[in-house]
Amino acid sequence: AIHMHGLRMLSNGLMDGVPGVTQCPIAPGDTFSYVFNTTQYGTTWYHSHYSLQYSDGVLGPLTIHGPTSANFDKAIDPIIFTDHNHQSAFQLYYQEQIANNSTRVPPKQTSILLNGHGIYAGSFPERRYHKRVQAGKKYILRLINGSTDTTFIFSIDGHNLTVVGMDLVPVQPYTTDHIYVGIGQRYHILLETKTDFSDSMNMAYWIRTDPATGCHNFETFPDTRQGILWYGGGSHPPIPTTNAHQYNNTCSDMLDLVPVVPWTIDEPPPHHPNAVGDEPEATVNFWQFLNDTLWVNYAEPTVNHLDPPYNSSAVIYLAAEAQPAQITWNYMLIIGGNIVASPPVTGGNLAPNAHPIHLHGHDFAVLQYSTDKYNSSEDLDLNLENPHRRDAVLLPQNGFIVIAFKTDNPGSWTLHCHIA
Repeated sequence: AIHMHGLRMLSNGLMDGVPGVTQCPIAPGDTFSYVFNTTQYGTTWYHSHYSLQYSDGVLGPLTIHGPTSANFDKAIDPIIFTDHNHQSAFQLYYQEQIANNSTRVPPKQTSILLNGHGIYAGSFPERRYHKRVQAGKKYILRLINGSTDTTFIFSIDGHNLTVVGMDLVPVQPYTTDHIYVGIGQRYHILLETKTDFSDSMNMAYWIRTDPATGCHNFETFPDTRQGILWYGGGSHPPIPTTNAHQYNNTCSDMLDLVPVVPWTIDEPPPHHPNAVGDEPEATVNFWQFLNDTLWVNYAEPTVNHLDPPYNSSAVIYLAAEAQPAQITWNYMLIIGGNIVASPPVTGGNLAPNAHPIHLHGHDFAVLQYSTDKYNSSEDLDLNLENPHRRDAVLLPQNGFIVIAFKTDNPGSWTLHCHIA
């Protein structure tokens, strides 16, 4: 099943491409046509939402052309950066499952790819991604993080980057020298090339994809110099001698970006506990088919789990009561730091600490983003006037986020961590 990441599929949820939720998986050798309206514009990506397939490369860029918040001369093809392992994700998953508890840890990645190009331990340097540009031009870069479990910090030596779009949300131009890109996130970046080359040797600059501290899981730390921005002539770029920008490489999100089209969020209602209904209720009437309840465990969305016992408990799925009609927003408090391995793991590391949270079918506003531990006795400090807005945000390891989204798109929509 193929998911068009970030596309709302407004009133068309059956095209969302999530097996076990909106469709059955596409059988080998069979076909399925996705038909949808493009009501948003910008750069996103499509990927398999079935099992581990996207970790093995079932993904690609998807651009819907539209206006931008700043002018540019030329567009560079989308750049997808991914972490990579020399073995299939299915092989690695099998090895993890048969390991004993003392060695049962998530598989480690081995290298980085930019549009499928990369180097490993210094090998194949000629296979680096490279892009030739002209002096004195404004280029738009379209960045996509399609990784399994790595947040990257993107930068180009000697150049500033101006963000004009995040996910599918145009933003007011914001200039920096590095961009934090979490899994599933996308950015439109304006790159203004140089006009004065006082150093004739500096005709090539490293494009860097730096794994963010606390948000990667590599065997050995990879070479971050995965691409070359190239001004010169000839058939191959020279090897750059440039130095990296200085920045804090701790895993974080881009929180200073202001949407061009503003949202004003309603004041949330008083806090109340989660609605009852996160598992089947045997004390009320329910339908049965062949002696089983018609209940789907959305925590494990495959057809193999369509017939669990009625008293099986869903870990993630919650069927919440609908909000009152006059309330047009849904609010969610998501707390980090509560990850427990099942079965328990002795020794080793769990998955990367922060978690990229992605919501299907909606953009959401980030009302609060905190690296501090959530304290229910303290009031929240919510930004309700044109807050940060996107469809994937990084949940801090021991912190919390508060998000709000418009309840204007009926259907079953998944909210999940995008670590594959």
